[in-house]
Amino acid sequence: MDNIKLIYESLSQETSPGIALKVSTFMTDNSISPAKVSKHPDPTQTTGDEVTNQYYYFEKEGPGGEFFGKWDGKKFLLPGEEGF
Repeated sequence: MDNIKLIYESLSQETSPGIALKVSTFMTDNSISPAKVSKHPDPTQTTGDEVTNQYYYFEKEGPGGEFFGKWDGKKFLLPGEEGF
């Protein structure tokens, strides 16, 4: 619970409280270090700055509710997909 709170407090300065709670809970439940996660504006668009194997939380959820992904060099892999 302490980890969720620490991550939440950090993220809530950068994104909405709802996204911050989803992301902090997901990261804690899946043992993903905050050092491996960056903010990304939208899972349906790329910026050209994505880093392969980097995790991203999305400031704007995708059409299917996507809030977290991993860039594979071509697209965002979502939790549960092979390679995530």
